[in-house]
Amino acid sequence: MLHAEQFPVPPYFTKSQISTLTEMLKESRQAASDHLQEYVERVLGSLRQKIALHFVLEENHPVEAILSHARKQAADLIVLGTHGRRGGETDLVGIGC
Repeated sequence: MLHAEQFPVPPYFTKSQISTLTEMLKESRQAASDHLQEYVERVLGSLRQKIALHFVLEENHPVEAILSHARKQAADLIVLGTHGRRGGETDLVGIGC
């Protein structure tokens, strides 16, 4: 599972603000990774043991991150989910994509 995000630093930020922002983004990425893993465990339940999943957080433009990761993994199939606003069950079958 890949989560990609891109957050350019505003050019008017001071070194101190950049340092603070960098630390906040690091903490945010870890929280996102933890949340994603917990979400998958909750939605898949006992099926999780039968499915090999790898969690990747990448700081890049989403399109570039997806294509780059697909090339690295020699992926035959790319499945894109929704924002998850309607509940986890619909995300897994692709409803609303």
